[in-house]
Amino acid sequence: TNVLVSDVTLSSAVVSWNDMGSSYEVVSGEKDFSFEDVEVISITGNEITLPDLQTNTDYDVYVRNVCSDELKSAWGKVSFTTLDLPTCDAVSELSVSEISQYGATISWDESEFDYELAFGESGFDVAQAEVVKPTTNTYVLENLSLYTAYDVYVRAVKEGYYDSEWTKVSFSTLDLPTCESVAELVVSEVSQNG
Repeated sequence: TNVLVSDVTLSSAVVSWNDMGSSYEVVSGEKDFSFEDVEVISITGNEITLPDLQTNTDYDVYVRNVCSDELKSAWGKVSFTTLDLPTCDAVSELSVSEISQYGATISWDESEFDYELAFGESGFDVAQAEVVKPTTNTYVLENLSLYTAYDVYVRAVKEGYYDSEWTKVSFSTLDLPTCESVAELVVSEVSQNG
């Protein structure tokens, strides 16, 4: 049985073969699967759609012609790999502006993707951080600590895509302004009356 595969997607594939009779048995599973671990599907016709597959995974499919309960052909085999998810483009032109003692504005180039942003004091672990989901390509940080170094991470996300890598920018909030000391005191015109 000449077995072919077509229309491979992230989670499905169509398997077909040359029509040699009215009944067939189909067995499928991840590459090098054991026949004892899977169900034998009996069908009529010479095509089957395999649903609910894992992305970026190797599969083997076996098909044989069933002439009668006692007479069956040898198994024909085809192998294929489901498609992988695309990856979001990384955030670009990440920058910081309007830095103050207690806040800053983060911005980046707009794209077709959604965004996730995490921030914390310099050296924090982004994997453990609370993530916010900005609705635009600008986000205002507020209630920061005075004169403190911060790291900000932004990544692109979208359903049906792998998340992009985090893009990082760092900055420090400002210190309070200082008053200049009087450089030199000069006493002049001292009189007895003060």
